[in-house]
Amino acid sequence: MGVFGKKYLTLVLEINKHFEGYVDSYFGPSSIKEKVESSKKKPIPDLKNDVNELINSIPENGKRGRYLEKNLQSIDFTLRMLDGEKFDFYDEIEGLFNIRPRIMDENEILKIREKLKELLPSTKDNNADLYMLYMDWAGKFRLNKKELIEAFGLTLKEVKKRSQEIFKLVEGESVEINYVSNQPWKAYNYFLGNAHSKIDVNIDYPYYAFEIPRIIAHETYPGHHLLLQLREKILYTEKGYLDAAVCTLQSPLNVIAEGSANLAAEIIFPDDELYQWMGKFLLPKLNMPLSKPDELETFYQVLKTVDELQIPGLSFNIVTNTAIKYYNGELNKGEAVDYLQEYGLVSRATASSTMEMIMMPLFRSYMTIYSEGYILVKDYVAKGNCEEQFKNLLTENILPSGL
Repeated sequence: MGVFGKKYLTLVLEINKHFEGYVDSYFGPSSIKEKVESSKKKPIPDLKNDVNELINSIPENGKRGRYLEKNLQSIDFTLRMLDGEKFDFYDEIEGLFNIRPRIMDENEILKIREKLKELLPSTKDNNADLYMLYMDWAGKFRLNKKELIEAFGLTLKEVKKRSQEIFKLVEGESVEINYVSNQPWKAYNYFLGNAHSKIDVNIDYPYYAFEIPRIIAHETYPGHHLLLQLREKILYTEKGYLDAAVCTLQSPLNVIAEGSANLAAEIIFPDDELYQWMGKFLLPKLNMPLSKPDELETFYQVLKTVDELQIPGLSFNIVTNTAIKYYNGELNKGEAVDYLQEYGLVSRATASSTMEMIMMPLFRSYMTIYSEGYILVKDYVAKGNCEEQFKNLLTENILPSGL
């Protein structure tokens, strides 16, 4: 893997010069990165030739060979986009991520919305729509910055404890949380190598106590941080796969990464444990106790129903629906923003911001992998021992099409 791996790392680092952010994390040899950064930008036609050369020199056959081939085909697709080629939206998603996403049935969405409206306490305004009812209910759990920091600390401790009861963490691994502003996302994992992650949390957004466990589990344990520390240790350090020392924004791996991160909270909080832990531990710690049995039950049922529509802060099924409807001509931009707000239960500002990301040529298809990744991963872990299947996803090179 030596020569092939070095050329692979060099190639993706070169692409990052044309597409800033393409390399999401790099923990390979510093000498390769330094050499690329100190050299002139390589023309895209030359990078295309490098991809073809690597495809024709894949050093392994079988499952490993197919995995490398699909990754190189994804890289080639990125270069074709950078070179100005235009593609059908579905073909673009498949070319980059090895999936063809499904949309959520409109009738199913309507059923969930009706169920949620029945659960939410009514207001004096008889004309209040579902979004207004939901935000009125959610407002009781909104956090100020001090409460947010406390909630993140308590939750990080809990998700790590639960994760290490199931998975063997890398010795010396660690997570650092920072609070930032002026970013389009709510939270982001920057994996720095040596089993260390920096999690940036954007305090410009409103945060609600009930969404913190999913955000933390997604970014840390057993989500992105666990996946990356295990891939670094097992695939890169122990097996010597140099290609595993880089994670690119557009790749089949990210379908697995986002899908497993979206499922992360359900792995360590099976059945109703997540809702129970929040209602009986987290909320009282934040001085938001639900003392009456009916309040707890309503809390559980509302969150279960909302979770069918969205991961809090990012309505991933609704985002996929919106992106596909926009690019197949069913919705214009304004209608798409309306759709996001109405069906995703998000503010107008969040809907508009999400739509801007959907319209970005090099990022638009990424917005669809959260929902499809979640569906694929959830179905995969249900086929056997849930915890073992989940670990396989984190530590093996598995293509989305193989799920």
